[in-house]
Amino acid sequence: MAAGLAATTSTACRGAEIGPVTTPADSVVWGVSTDANTIRKDREALRAWFDRAAALPISSCRTVADWWLIEDRPGVRDWTSLDMVVDECRGRGLAMTVTVAYAPEWARDPEDRGPRNTAPGREYVTAWAEFCRAVARRVPADSTIEIWNEPNLSAYWGPVQSPVRYGELLKAAHRAVKDAAPGMPVVAGSLGPAATVGTASMSPPDFAGALYDAGFQPYFDALSVHPYTGAQLPSASGAASAVRAGLYPLRDVMVAAGDGSKPILLTEFGTPTGGFDSVGVAEQSAHLLDAMTLWRLLPFVSAAYLYTVDDRDSRSVDREGHFGVYFSDGTPKPSLAALQ
Repeated sequence: MAAGLAATTSTACRGAEIGPVTTPADSVVWGVSTDANTIRKDREALRAWFDRAAALPISSCRTVADWWLIEDRPGVRDWTSLDMVVDECRGRGLAMTVTVAYAPEWARDPEDRGPRNTAPGREYVTAWAEFCRAVARRVPADSTIEIWNEPNLSAYWGPVQSPVRYGELLKAAHRAVKDAAPGMPVVAGSLGPAATVGTASMSPPDFAGALYDAGFQPYFDALSVHPYTGAQLPSASGAASAVRAGLYPLRDVMVAAGDGSKPILLTEFGTPTGGFDSVGVAEQSAHLLDAMTLWRLLPFVSAAYLYTVDDRDSRSVDREGHFGVYFSDGTPKPSLAALQ
């Protein structure tokens, strides 16, 4: 089956209890996730990125099919960015998880002409579905399609996160993907770690619960989440642990909805070495190894994707520039050797 979606049977996990292992540790799919800059590289730079990624023990790559980048005019599609990643993955024997997201300006509500991470207006759901169908036909048949990136955060959905609107896009995408490739798994969620705070964010369990309550259960084959824990070890107890990141409560929501047979994919995890809530370069190794040890033990986790290969900008004060296992000049961090 597609990467990370081997059949899984699991029981509820309450609080910090891990419970019996029903997904064997050696069956967890390990991958790496591209960042926003990776897909905009030229072919030579992209090949070099994959060469560096090949030093990691991975069998899959998660990338983004940016709707705004591929179809900036209605009906006119430039597949260059996605095709180059597909070519690299095929040539290296890597499976693919492809995240479809981000409406072009022409498909947004008239009053919302803001950032590129904006959701499409309801009148453009058909156009969205057609794009999802086209992506499913473009990528390898054993790919997995993930719908959106962190829609529980208004910063990645815009202007205000909405489980119901997300569910409408999920339903349309699911039908389109299954029409193009009936066996291709569709993953919902891609949920970022956050608390429920007004209209700015919803916690992964709250967002997933709202999806179930609104009747969108039939339209996904798995859920995905991003269990970032900043400067805290993922296995640590306390408010900043993986429990806060929503894994255990999210699993409880799935089991309560009768969805215990569906796995969870961790489509991003990582630890920054600069900026807010980060660790030192020497500490990153221990944090990543701790995370991978924990993910192996969770019976409902079927795949985990490291974010990411290269720092976006190792000189930046922004933590988003520091998630790589290489510095932005291509020099390895100690964590690279630790993960090999």
